[in-house]
Amino acid sequence: MTYFNLFSNILIAKGANRILISDLQRNISELYPLELNDLIEELKVHSVEEVMQLYDNESKELLQKYLDFLIEKEYGFITRNNWDKNFPSFSKEFHDYSIISNIFLELDSLTVLDKIKSCIESLGIKHIVIYCKRILSFDEIVEIDKKFKNSSLESIEIFLKFDNSINKKLIQKLNQNTQRIHSIIFYNCKKIPFKINDEFKFIVNFTQQDLKISSCGKINLDYFNTNLSKSLRSL
Repeated sequence: MTYFNLFSNILIAKGANRILISDLQRNISELYPLELNDLIEELKVHSVEEVMQLYDNESKELLQKYLDFLIEKEYGFITRNNWDKNFPSFSKEFHDYSIISNIFLELDSLTVLDKIKSCIESLGIKHIVIYCKRILSFDEIVEIDKKFKNSSLESIEIFLKFDNSINKKLIQKLNQNTQRIHSIIFYNCKKIPFKINDEFKFIVNFTQQDLKISSCGKINLDYFNTNLSKSLRSL
């Protein structure tokens, strides 16, 4: 009998339609069909041969392709006679001293930030994601950053509707005048206005999608950074 062993540094987060496999050693995450998770779960309790016996010949070919894929991606390895017991699993406990670690906010007027600032401080919130349907000026973006000066907030992620005033010079000014901006995603951008290099202290992304509020919170690997804390938070 042969057995599939999942490496302990591989974490899987199961969603409604897909799974996210995170390689914590390489700091890489990738999305796959939900059925791949079903196979991995079966291989945790049955040998490869026992799993194959549960399916017809056509399905066996697909299962073999999935198995070969898992080996090729180095998500796991094959042993004979039994599973390898030399790879203890990671602790999946997640600790955060904040009562609430992050919040999502649909922003129309900056005055709402004044209303919730005290709550953010008292709850020890460290991260905020802001979605805005309208175009924000340079001064408004800087003002958002300044409102949380001397607060517990560590990072601000902003989804903004793109307009033609956005250029490299403006982003450079934001880079010089903000402290807590972690990333800005400009949506509904038909053409990227300039080449993005790693020259800013925050992440800048452009997307052609006309994002709605329902789009926020969905996993997009363009904006997803793999690390242990984020992976444990998703489990």
